[in-house]
Amino acid sequence: MRPTSPSILVLASSLLLAACGTADAADEADVRAERGLPLWGATADKSVARCGGGEYVRGIDVSKWQGAIDWTKVADAGIAYAFIRTSYGLTGVDPYFDANWAAARDAGVLRGTYHYFNPAYSGADQARNMLAQFDDAGDLGELPLVVDVEESSGAPSPATYASRVLDFVDTIEAETGRRSMIYTGGYFWDTYVGSAALADLPVWVAHYFNDRTTAHCPNTPNAWAAWTFWQYSEMGVVSGVSGGVDSNVFDGSYEQLLALTFRRATVVSQSFPARDEAPLLLRQGECQELSLTVQNTGGVAWDGDVQLALSGPRDGALPAVASPAWPSTTRVAGVDANVALGAEHTFRFELCGNALGVHTVDLALVHTGVTWFSDAGQGGPADDALRFDVEVVPAAALPDAGPPTEPGPDAGVVLGGSDAGVTSGPGDAGVFGGPGPARGHMDCSVATVGGAGAAAPPALVCALALLLLLGGTRARSRGRRLVLSRSSRLAAPE
Repeated sequence: MRPTSPSILVLASSLLLAACGTADAADEADVRAERGLPLWGATADKSVARCGGGEYVRGIDVSKWQGAIDWTKVADAGIAYAFIRTSYGLTGVDPYFDANWAAARDAGVLRGTYHYFNPAYSGADQARNMLAQFDDAGDLGELPLVVDVEESSGAPSPATYASRVLDFVDTIEAETGRRSMIYTGGYFWDTYVGSAALADLPVWVAHYFNDRTTAHCPNTPNAWAAWTFWQYSEMGVVSGVSGGVDSNVFDGSYEQLLALTFRRATVVSQSFPARDEAPLLLRQGECQELSLTVQNTGGVAWDGDVQLALSGPRDGALPAVASPAWPSTTRVAGVDANVALGAEHTFRFELCGNALGVHTVDLALVHTGVTWFSDAGQGGPADDALRFDVEVVPAAALPDAGPPTEPGPDAGVVLGGSDAGVTSGPGDAGVFGGPGPARGHMDCSVATVGGAGAAAPPALVCALALLLLLGGTRARSRGRRLVLSRSSRLAAPE
């Protein structure tokens, strides 16, 4: 990933000698002794050749050493992805990063980025240097962020080296929610780092054959059972790039490569209960529309293959609340138009009361045929983050509020007025001071709520009104008598 240097030549030579049985252990030990390289010891087992699956996707990695790049030509040449150097050490910045980052995106090339790690310094501080190079829009690319582990100059003990790399990847995850990937050589990692603590991360191995068709078995650090990317040459020829360029293959299909791209949804709002809140009530036989609004805070746009799915268990049917309007028995809603990075999308879906009882609903996002947003390396939400209960009750158990209507001219209880609400005489012109019937007369009238809806309960309204008026009247004159008019009337429901 750097211009050729003695250390890189040693790396390439050592890797070639170790390639797929081309040199036995004795020969390799002799070469290492001649070049002053450490011998394999009990704490650093020799790296092993690990073959790929036979299906590969081509990509490149670049830095300032390639100069200006025509990314449209790169894409037209069949290059699916590129890893672009961001930074190095504590303060180093690649001057071509911004231009490469934007142009590769515009050309439709999947992007990852890498930081050249210096083991003499804090891993956390180097991670912050890397993240500082991204703009405020938070475009961290589609593929994992990579820590390039190949520097032996000033290397500390293997335990310290491993600890600093671990600090780097932990800081990246804490700041972005994203997992990193390790770039290294098989011999290098086992000699200078020798740790299995990071083996849960994908590994990108360097082992130069300069012709990927001759073999697909690069030497891989002992801690990893398989490699994810393989840098097989530093002398690749790709249209749009001047001179030689580092060339790579991904071990798998393009669809499998897409599964490495980063997806995350951040919940903006929801119309259903939050986790551990009281259940949503549904009448048996009725359906209710709900909604979930999320923001695309991942690394790739969403298309129609992104859906909201049942996730407890994943794609497990839930007939007790299923709706015939769902796209399938386990997918409740989908994306109907592309959702760009940073954009919001609202999923609308129905739940129906098909079976009495309390039913737990878990929802999660899935890119159909690619990955769940809750898979390792993705950003979530988790499979159980959008969990809520639905209680289906008999239809008679919940009162029917009737159809919604706009308030009519006599809606509600009106205090004061010539013919509506609860009124008193002109001296006590209702609570709101409107004109009323003759002094000393109280007219208790209850208008229909909502105009043409059901009548309000008359006894309750009149009793409350009477209490209010009694309190006010006694404050003015203890001797005043209130008479409830025989002409009090209730508005009959229409």
